[in-house]
Amino acid sequence: MESINLNTLCNKDDVRSLYPVQGSLWTASYRYSQTIRSKLLNYSKVVKKEEVPKSCSCDKSPFKDPIIGHVVTGDLSIVQNRKLRNLMCKGTNFRECEKFLKKDLISSIEKDLDDHISKQSKKKKLPENTFQLWKLELMSKITSSLDHTQSRKTAKPILKDPQVIKDLRKLHSEYVFTPTDKASNNVSIVCKHFYHMMLQDELQSPTYCDVTEQEEDIVHRHVNDLQEKGLTVEEEERKLPFIYWTAKQHKTPISQRYIVSGKFCTTKILSKKLLHIFKLLLKTLKNNCRYKCKFLKTKAFWIINNAQPLRQDIHHLNNKRKAQTVYTYDFTRLYTNIPHDLLREQVKFVIDEAFNIKADKNFIRLNKCSASWAETIPKNSKCLFVDKNEILEYFDYLLNNIYVKYGDKIFRQIIGIPMGTDCAPDLANLFLFAYEYKYVFNLINTPGKSDELKLFRFVHRYIDDLIILNDKGHFDRIFKDIYPTELELKLTSGSQLSANYLDLQISIDKGRITHSLYDKRNDFDFKVISMPNMSSNVPVKPTYGVFYSQVLRLFNANNRLPNFIGDVKVLVDKLCKQNFEVTKLKHELHEFNNKFHYQIVSKYWDILNINMIC
Repeated sequence: MESINLNTLCNKDDVRSLYPVQGSLWTASYRYSQTIRSKLLNYSKVVKKEEVPKSCSCDKSPFKDPIIGHVVTGDLSIVQNRKLRNLMCKGTNFRECEKFLKKDLISSIEKDLDDHISKQSKKKKLPENTFQLWKLELMSKITSSLDHTQSRKTAKPILKDPQVIKDLRKLHSEYVFTPTDKASNNVSIVCKHFYHMMLQDELQSPTYCDVTEQEEDIVHRHVNDLQEKGLTVEEEERKLPFIYWTAKQHKTPISQRYIVSGKFCTTKILSKKLLHIFKLLLKTLKNNCRYKCKFLKTKAFWIINNAQPLRQDIHHLNNKRKAQTVYTYDFTRLYTNIPHDLLREQVKFVIDEAFNIKADKNFIRLNKCSASWAETIPKNSKCLFVDKNEILEYFDYLLNNIYVKYGDKIFRQIIGIPMGTDCAPDLANLFLFAYEYKYVFNLINTPGKSDELKLFRFVHRYIDDLIILNDKGHFDRIFKDIYPTELELKLTSGSQLSANYLDLQISIDKGRITHSLYDKRNDFDFKVISMPNMSSNVPVKPTYGVFYSQVLRLFNANNRLPNFIGDVKVLVDKLCKQNFEVTKLKHELHEFNNKFHYQIVSKYWDILNINMIC
């Protein structure tokens, strides 16, 4: 498909002139083939249907974890079939190539063109036969292009090999194949008995309670209730989500992250609407905090979405050579530790505060993928409009209807919010922000607290991870006054002069901060699979674009040229082993160097030479 260059053919003058609607420009979009993920991973089948095994044979396995006493590993040596093991080494996002005849390709394109003609004839109110000359000319050029094109050589798909299928089934009968936390392209292989045991322990905790109601009754109630609120539940979403866990293999001992699969469930539509509302509220509160704290040399809005604001603060401190301390903190199991009464109280406070800031706006307009403020509800509008009371009703309904399935049992979550719900990260942000906002503005309104306020100037929080620069350990003494006692906050930095935060490794020396790339995946005791493999069924040009974006990421993460060059060298070596061509990688590096030449020189006071890397 890639070698046909469909975009060029569609936009040739002699082809475009035959199209009934003039002035059209064409872009061909492609649907990727399925990854091997769904065939390799069996965790969803295990938690939905399979019976719990009463015992296991982990004691005899050399892959048994010595602390846990069961098999929980990412070491693919456990897979005896070499073909299967080599395939798994390419990651769960790998797409196997299949051989197709040229006639199949032509008939596929012709079908897509017929679909397009059918839609456009109805939309433009034109007879379908007016498109036929255009279709014939385009198909003629496609056929001619195919005659001069060689098909990519492909081997038989490994997952269609009978022996591979048999060996994979045998492994599935004994183990659970699940994504790895922080390395989703890797497969964690877990003892099935242990996997169920951990799920049962979690569901027997105070976070959940048993439900006797049948799934059909709950789904029917949700559909009717949401219909009354103006939300339609699609047919594919009329079911309850299931719970599963992924292994945190970068921790010692290995721990679990429990996730609720909310991709298709009855409350999906409600959660998505709340997501857009919460993002709008956070944006409004962020702008208000910036305005009120502009001349106070402090910060009341600590939330960040990436490391860019932190890098800006580091640059500011380095210019003045005033970097002194760095501390990082982490909330332990934030999502499942938030009491619902506190959550309701803080969300109500944030909603009231945002509507007070926008006093002239009484409604929030909900579009398909966004939300915005509105003064009134216009007539004949197709959008959904909600006031603050309706938002609270939406939120309260979601909180009272958090159901999860495990096998044929149903549980309701009565503490915290489930990971996997669309609005969960923004809800956690709102909850913590309410306490931070109240504390900072309480200091602002208290005379003589200007020195303490300045200590919050360089604080950032990415959901449940905090970093504080230049506070001289003050935050460690007062964080219990900010957050409720139900939440546990742990100091995670080893010393006051070094820390790891997001993708940055930070160290302080003589008033200056050096930061380089930090990758949690380096803490795994097995090879972490990342980046595409060019033997996968993916288009070439966009895949090389991934390398360009990673070079930009490395440039942002490193403020010293030797560290940047070293990281790019490692990346180039890795991609060359994954069938990338070094000449094309060099071309992408030249493109990057040309575009960011000024930024490179101003940041490193040096010129980047491609020969340093390749």
